[in-house]
Parts: sequence; structure tokens; C-alpha cells
Amino acid sequence: MSEISESYHLRSATQQDGIALLETTRTPGYVLPAASGWVSVVAADANLIPHASVVRAAGFPVVHYANAADHGWSFSVFDASGQRLSRYTASWEAFDYEVVDDQLDLERAATILGLEAEQVRLVRPLLRPRGLEEVEDADGRNPGHHVAALLGLPWWDHFSYRYLSAAEATGRPLPHGAIRVGELPNYVVL
Repeated sequence: MSEISESYHLRSATQQDGIALLETTRTPGYVLPAASGWVSVVAADANLIPHASVVRAAGFPVVHYANAADHGWSFSVFDASGQRLSRYTASWEAFDYEVVDDQLDLERAATILGLEAEQVRLVRPLLRPRGLEEVEDADGRNPGHHVAALLGLPWWDHFSYRYLSAAEATGRPLPHGAIRVGELPNYVVL
């Protein structure tokens, strides 16, 4: 089964900001403790595109990150008011690689997220692989995995509401310090 990760990352130093976001929007989800200036949040009913209500209510710059490891990945950057500043999507099939970056403004996103010039320099080539041979490295990671790491996002690999709710429903441990907001659904897709 393919990895499908989807998460929001608030540029914040306190887990309570993520909890308040989910409570305000009445969106069930999980919030991880702040790390490296990010609060990572996963929301229920994710569909690989950002929930407008979540990004508008955040009150902080937000990165929405999604990765369906064997066929594509994306990220969007929003300012504290929820306005999208940048969007990037890459998808691939057996013989085709497509990038949609007409709304990508890496410099503006870097400014709002407080990224260093070196991070931007390292991210840029990952957004334009020369072909399918550069889509997956020897460790099975695609460019999206590397970009998430370079942005300093603390949680992104196999990280989604689906994974965390399934773990909780089956008695497996959640990541250290994870807090569930809202009720665990009556169903869990494993």
C-alpha cells in the first residue's frame, strides 16, 4: 500500500495553537508538540487538498503537505490570514512526470516561513527533477520527502489522520506527546 501523508504545519512554538485551531474549526484531528518552530497537525476528512477553514483560522503561517509516495506530492504555503502564497504539485505515472508550479513563489514562501537562503537553495532543484529516474532515491524517498526534511517539518513521513486514528483504534502507541482533538470515529480505515 502506498504511503499517503497529509498534514498542516503551523509556524508556532506551542502545541496549544494547533489544539485551538482544531477546536475552533470543529475538526477532529491530532496535534504534535512543537518542534523546531513548527506545530504539526493532522485533520480528519483529509482529501490531499487544504481545508479552507483550517488555513483561514490558523492565525499563523501554515504549510499544507501531502505525499502519495508512489504517484505524487504537493505543498502549499499560507500566510497568517489564510491567503495562499505558494503552491506546488508534482505527479507521475509510469512514463510521465508533471509539475504544476504556476503558483510557486519560493522566495515569498521562504520569507513568511523564516527559511534560510541555504534551505531555499537546496529545495529548488528538488522541485524540478530531470525525469522519472530522479523521482525515487535509493532509500525509496521521493523529492517531497526531501523537501519536507529541508523545510524542517518535524512530522511528515507516514503522518496523517488515517495513520494516527488507526494506531489509536488498534492500541498502538501514538507519537510521543500527540493529543487527539475531537472524538475517534466509529470507523477506522486500516
